[in-house]
Amino acid sequence: MADNNSIPTFAEYEAKNGKLLNFEEFRKLHNMSRELVHELIEQGCFGDNLLRVGKDVQSRPLAYTAKYYFNADWAFNLKREDIGYTLKDIAEILDIPYSWLRDVSAKGYLDEGRLSRKLWNLEWFKGNLNKVRLESNNQKGKWRQSEFYDLLSKNQQQWIEKYLDRRKKGHGIRVGRKVEWTKPPAKLERTIEQWRKDLSIFFYKIICGRVGIPDYHLLERLGKYRPLTLEERTLFIEQRDCFKIIDFTPSDVDHIALGYKDTTFTRAVVEKHLTPFLYFVLNTLKEEWVGKKQQKLLGGTDCKITDDEVSLAKELYETFEMSIELSLSKVPKFAQNDEEDTRPAVYLTHEQILLAKNIIRSEKSFQEPVKRTLIFAFGSFVGIRPDEFANLRLENFVLDKDTKLLKRFVFDYSKKELVEVLPDNPSYSKGYGRLFITYNKGGYSPSHKEHGTLLVPKLTSLINSYLEEILYPKLPDAKGRGYFLRPNLKLSEVPYNARGVVQWLSSYSTENFTFLSAEERIYFKYYDVRHTVYNLIIKTPVDGISFEVRERAAQIHARHDIKKKAGNTGRKSYTEDISLEEYFTVIDQVLNFPWSLDEKFEDNFYTWAEQRNIIESRIPKSSTEESPEESISKAIELTQVKDSLLSELTKQLNVTEELANKLANGPSGDYKDVKKWTAKTIELDKEIKRLKREIKSVTSSREQTA
Repeated sequence: MADNNSIPTFAEYEAKNGKLLNFEEFRKLHNMSRELVHELIEQGCFGDNLLRVGKDVQSRPLAYTAKYYFNADWAFNLKREDIGYTLKDIAEILDIPYSWLRDVSAKGYLDEGRLSRKLWNLEWFKGNLNKVRLESNNQKGKWRQSEFYDLLSKNQQQWIEKYLDRRKKGHGIRVGRKVEWTKPPAKLERTIEQWRKDLSIFFYKIICGRVGIPDYHLLERLGKYRPLTLEERTLFIEQRDCFKIIDFTPSDVDHIALGYKDTTFTRAVVEKHLTPFLYFVLNTLKEEWVGKKQQKLLGGTDCKITDDEVSLAKELYETFEMSIELSLSKVPKFAQNDEEDTRPAVYLTHEQILLAKNIIRSEKSFQEPVKRTLIFAFGSFVGIRPDEFANLRLENFVLDKDTKLLKRFVFDYSKKELVEVLPDNPSYSKGYGRLFITYNKGGYSPSHKEHGTLLVPKLTSLINSYLEEILYPKLPDAKGRGYFLRPNLKLSEVPYNARGVVQWLSSYSTENFTFLSAEERIYFKYYDVRHTVYNLIIKTPVDGISFEVRERAAQIHARHDIKKKAGNTGRKSYTEDISLEEYFTVIDQVLNFPWSLDEKFEDNFYTWAEQRNIIESRIPKSSTEESPEESISKAIELTQVKDSLLSELTKQLNVTEELANKLANGPSGDYKDVKKWTAKTIELDKEIKRLKREIKSVTSSREQTA
């Protein structure tokens, strides 16, 4: 330590250089934890503005425990942005999960925003968060897709790519005298990626089985096979060429089948993937044989192809053909289930749509009741599928270029077209919105390319309210672009998954849609609203409009058979599609009805319905209007249905647990084979957990009802 005589006293330093702040004063000034300040000191982040007691300045009188002081002028001018923020700070400020930030940081996605080992540039996060989210999700997907693919040899990868290339082009694959699989897959890139992953897993399982790696089929979690140990991975890579594709044998079917249920293996593995791939290989071998045979026959004395090569090519083809026959004969056969679905169909009436909408909108337990209401109303008036809903983008709507809200249109019967109405027009609130859905089921049911999909005026108003009051204020820079629905409103390029958008509705309707019967409430799900809108359009009479026109309007609106591929030849090829006027008239007469159920208002649903003679009976507008006897009766009815369901689930659980307990003693009976026994015990464990979850859910629901 330096001689105190050469170190200025506290008073001398302040007189010469200005006021000093102690550690606590500095920490509180910049809202930093003690741990963070100590870490920054150790990293030398403060430079000459940090003074160490005993080295740069003597102790302050009566403050002998202080170790550090800071230049006050510098401290007051210092911005927190210059120091940086911890990931926890950033997570709190931007309202994003800290665990996710920590995860993507460990993978290097945040390196550009790093200021020091533990401090980050907040402004960089604000400008790049969407990009980070998108890149990390994409890379995560690539990692999942390539995990098994990267373990394969070049030859094995080439077989996969040649097969996928043929499937992409839709050239078909010959099976006997027929050519099968002649259409390119829908959602091409996404589907091909999934097929590449699936085939890679099959090859992976074959190689593991051939080289003797045990329990390779066990799942670490849903959809994730257990990782290989270092020794197993080394063995796999060293011996992966033991599988040459053209030497596929019936035993390889057993290697692939481990871990799958019989039905899944037959339908999702063999019928969907393995059969077309094996016949593709067979056709390739036949082409090679025929090619060599032709060269031998036509090449004359200069031909380099030998008789042995031709014979070998023929033998490879014939052997592989026999292998396919024997392999596929081992696969369990399942007939299509022709039994009627025991689940009752639920079709809502016009009135029930409004009752459900009002119940959802007034639900106090929802954090975002407007968003939930929008999801239900959108499904009820558009019939959009969950996967389409999750991937719906603002760019799919016809938006005003300035406000980025939905434009409104009315139909001009003299021009036979939709014309835009502006906000100052008295008819503005009666204007329709327009939507052109592009991401859709199988890639074959987009919105009609001329008519689009019409959005009734009330739904258009609800959508604009959601955009103006909820979505755009959270992310003003992304107005008019990005996903329509987002798990995090601040991230415009991160979508829901299909289930995440609508899964809440089934359980919610069971408890709250009291206008439905007890059985209907138990089984109601989101897809019923798609069925509802289709049903209403077809069955609601419209003056001057035939059933055939209503049926086609329903197809266009719900985007079912848009390209008119179903039906007889006359309907498909010799009838003109309905006009925009006909489509608009049907939607306007069937779906453009008042949303108010209060008869005090002139513009109410009941007046509209009676004028069109489409209302059969009135349902109490509120469950509070039910008599005590009716409420008790409904509760008893719902409890009885739940008791029946609970009894059935309990029976299933008892049978499953009995078999699991029997197999717990080791391989026996139908499961003497160790591999089959292992697969069955895993399957039973999963089934027991599922049944217990369902029983717990129904029991809880029953107690609330009772």
